[in-house]
Amino acid sequence: MRFLKMFFGLSFSLFAAFAAQERPSRVDIVSQPAGANIYVDGKNAGTAPITLHALPKGMHHVRAIKDNFEQYDTFFEVLEGAYLQVECPLILEKGLLLLTTEPEGCQIELNGLSIGQTPKLITHLPVGKSFCFEFSKVGYKSKKIEIPIKNRVPVSKHEVLVQDSGSLEVLSEPA
Repeated sequence: MRFLKMFFGLSFSLFAAFAAQERPSRVDIVSQPAGANIYVDGKNAGTAPITLHALPKGMHHVRAIKDNFEQYDTFFEVLEGAYLQVECPLILEKGLLLLTTEPEGCQIELNGLSIGQTPKLITHLPVGKSFCFEFSKVGYKSKKIEIPIKNRVPVSKHEVLVQDSGSLEVLSEPA
């Protein structure tokens, strides 16, 4: 009987000690597209996709940063022994471009498609790329230019078109 008491007492002590230990949690952080730099609670955690095991229980802040994409921030809660996947959908940053010409009212084509007339503010071009624009107007020589959109800083481009035709009035005496 004494052996049973000792056995159950020891078993209960081991069970209590095991139950008191925190079970590790797992947090997978992914970014769309992959490759974003991930910061958890302000500290660099690495590049997504990444798996973290040592985060303490509670609320945490995650920030995903990738060139040419808008920064993404979110919060998540770590529970003891839980598995959590945090997704960071990144939105491609758009550039700002103002196109003006002399004369005004020139047709603008982007990749062969008409996008309107000058002056024109364009807000939908993804950064990190170059775009080929063509300006045209009756009586003027058309002009093609390539404009790189490097970042979110607004770009203003003014082009002068050259007349390619004219008119000639001839007066004579006698008529």
